[in-house]
Amino acid sequence: LITINTFSEGIPFKDFIFYGKNSFQISCIGNSGCPVFSYLQNLKTMRLSGIHIQSDGDFSELLPLNIILSKGELELVKPSH
Repeated sequence: LITINTFSEGIPFKDFIFYGKNSFQISCIGNSGCPVFSYLQNLKTMRLSGIHIQSDGDFSELLPLNIILSKGELELVKPSH
């Protein structure tokens, strides 16, 4: 998935994911920087999707976790069971 968004300054950013109210995912003003989760209806399985970037009307955008980890040269630490 590759998306490209251009801000008013003309700077292109890519790899954002757009989501909206039709997918039952909503955000509000002030949510920028917050984690974005997805979950199954039974609420037993939850997944961190990325970080909320901005909202514009009915649409919001997030920066996916895999982009954050790869561009930041970070490694996801998983608990051992």
